[in-house]
Amino acid sequence: MQRGGSILYQASGFRCRSGTNRLRTLATSSTRDATKESSYRVWQVPPSLGDGDPESNGGILFERDASNKWRHLPKKSDTSFDVMELSKQAMAHFLPAQYPKSVAPGYFKFVSYYFIASVAGSASMVLSTQTLLLAVGVAGANAHQAGIMAGAFNWVMKDFAGQVGGVLFASQMGKTKSFDTDPKRWRMVSAMTLDGATLLEILSPLFHASLVLPVASVANVGKNIGFLTASASKAAIHNSLAIQGNLGDVTAKAGSQAIVASLMGTTLGIGMSSFLGHDTFKFSLGFCVLAAVHQGCNYFSLKEVPLSHFNRQRLHLVLKHYIEEGEILSPKTVAVQEEFLPLPWANKPWAWLSIGSPITSVCPDPEDWNAILQSTPSEKYVLRHSSDRIHLVFLSEASGEDIIRAVFHAHQLENLKPRAPIGTARVEESYQLTLEHFPILLDKLEESGWKTATESISVESSKSYRVHVP
Repeated sequence: MQRGGSILYQASGFRCRSGTNRLRTLATSSTRDATKESSYRVWQVPPSLGDGDPESNGGILFERDASNKWRHLPKKSDTSFDVMELSKQAMAHFLPAQYPKSVAPGYFKFVSYYFIASVAGSASMVLSTQTLLLAVGVAGANAHQAGIMAGAFNWVMKDFAGQVGGVLFASQMGKTKSFDTDPKRWRMVSAMTLDGATLLEILSPLFHASLVLPVASVANVGKNIGFLTASASKAAIHNSLAIQGNLGDVTAKAGSQAIVASLMGTTLGIGMSSFLGHDTFKFSLGFCVLAAVHQGCNYFSLKEVPLSHFNRQRLHLVLKHYIEEGEILSPKTVAVQEEFLPLPWANKPWAWLSIGSPITSVCPDPEDWNAILQSTPSEKYVLRHSSDRIHLVFLSEASGEDIIRAVFHAHQLENLKPRAPIGTARVEESYQLTLEHFPILLDKLEESGWKTATESISVESSKSYRVHVP
């Protein structure tokens, strides 16, 4: 039977989708008398609420009455107080629709850690704001010295300097794809910058009065850079967590979570401020505790984010493991293994591969250029090895598949180095291995959930070069 564009099946358990609703048959026709007309009861459930119990999922119950029309049946009333059910309904306001099916694995752990980090960060802001108000003369005992108008002017100047510094930083970083390539590292940079700026504000009363405004301005520049970096890196992180085209919903719920965390952090900060007695030394100790929680929870939250696009580190981990073990690491496994702390002394085991080197490094002698091109015929890259590293340069039209093949070739070449002869023969031998294994590798990458499109791969730095061959 079909009515109003909705198809109802008489067989129990059948479901259908029609327009924006899903109908489920609950009762079927009587088997005693096949000549009698069928009676129907159906639940009408919005698709956004997913499968499960229709009554608890916001479904509407209809029954066909004697006049062959749909009659709305009220739900069963339940006057019992269920704490678990109440908590689930409250959490639904802060989690994406159809959670957990609509988000990547690890979403809840990420949100939990990040929520605690946000509470600690907001509490730190309260402590720093209070000490800074006293230092610039807007409030407190210093107000009579500088005057309320002078203090307010200092505050405005401090904010103006910070905002200008943030804009300049964003304009420079916009020239690269760093935020999208390595969002976890930049999220940690943001957290460290914010905590460093907050500490500088807390310590501002210890400086001479003539230095308070410059110190406060520098701290505010750091805060603006931290906020801008956090916003830019969140975009890529949220995109990796939204697996059903629901980026807007994930972002909106993140905003709701941030509001609650900010309110809780502000309350905690006010309580700590009263308890610590407005003493700079005590404020510094309290901040150190909050900063440790902030940094630690940020780190553990990012460990739960499975980024499915390749940068240098993730591609290196996947290819190295594949060559050694013949298996592809999943994005979730790589998320646990990759390092993203912004430490200048951090180990980079892929440093043996130089990508986008100048042509003078790839081919110091122009007479060797043709031989280098012939070692990888019909490819969109050139490869050359020296005594200490391998040089890889892409041609201008290289696609995502070309980039993965080129880096895979470089790993095969590195794996051959102990036993293969030096020269183009080693490159050609590793190239044959690449041609043999790459189709299998590409299929396994896609099966494991890795993105191989050109826009999803970024292994070149802002200083890398490409070659255009006429």
